[in-house]
Amino acid sequence: MVAAVVLVALNVADAILVTQYLALGAIQLNPLAPPIMANLVARSLAAIVVIVVVFLFDKKNLLWWLDFVVLGLIGFHLVGNYLLAYPSTLS
Repeated sequence: MVAAVVLVALNVADAILVTQYLALGAIQLNPLAPPIMANLVARSLAAIVVIVVVFLFDKKNLLWWLDFVVLGLIGFHLVGNYLLAYPSTLS
């Protein structure tokens, strides 16, 4: 159950970072990015749907792996936000 709560929290944090990422001028190649990826409610609901499906198939250990995947996405967005906010660090 802890992994499920962590997954929702990580998805909300990632949605906040994506919102900042897009505000800094980044572009997303994912066609779902504008309507879903930066929307806190949509990301939370998507995480809850994933959690319900994982619980229905009795694959609770998979939630920790999903947490690490979303944590990796957060790391990617943090690096992207930093590089967009401080472009002089690229040279």
